[in-house]
Amino acid sequence: MIEKKPKIGVIGAGHLGKHHIKHLSQHKSVEFVGAFDTNKNVLKEVCAEFSVKMIDSMEDFIGKCTAVHIVTPTNTHFAIAKFFLENNVDVLIEKPITNTVKEAEDLIKIAEKNRCIIQVGHIERFNPTINKLKQLI
Repeated sequence: MIEKKPKIGVIGAGHLGKHHIKHLSQHKSVEFVGAFDTNKNVLKEVCAEFSVKMIDSMEDFIGKCTAVHIVTPTNTHFAIAKFFLENNVDVLIEKPITNTVKEAEDLIKIAEKNRCIIQVGHIERFNPTINKLKQLI
């Protein structure tokens, strides 16, 4: 059986978004769709650096992506994730998931209703420095 590669885009091209764009665009098991950021200057620079497609709006991902990484300021996570989940697009959200527990619970309900995946990126859990500090404390 031939498995299709997930089609993934990135929302946010700032410091952390740049890392997501870099790694996803080079990942052989992913079809990288492109990146979007409201700051067009930053978006243009990052997309040029990694030779990836600039996406003009979040709406332009619909029908082209199976999933998106949301790498934006926390206060924007809820609205962006809600938009994608309501359009049946799986999401990975950089931590923290939202500003409030209620917002997080609402996103989980939307994901369940639409049978979407919602994940939170807790990458620092695996940081060797953090793990060493935990041992020392």
